[in-house]
Amino acid sequence: MLDWKSYTTYNTDTVSQNVPQRSGVYVIDALQDTGIWRCIYIGKSGNLQSRLLEHLYENEPNSCLKNNISTR
Repeated sequence: MLDWKSYTTYNTDTVSQNVPQRSGVYVIDALQDTGIWRCIYIGKSGNLQSRLLEHLYENEPNSCLKNNISTR
């Protein structure tokens, strides 16, 4: 299993460079104020790179993702 988050930040550049354009299941974790990582979303896609980039769009409809993912 590829765990790219362990060596990169979640933004458009690192997703484009490190996430494959193939199908799979993904987990998005967020660092809580307590310092503990918590799973906030699990998804599947026919193109992981494309789907993870979609989550970074300004119009992300999922409020949990929108509030926990920084696009900066």
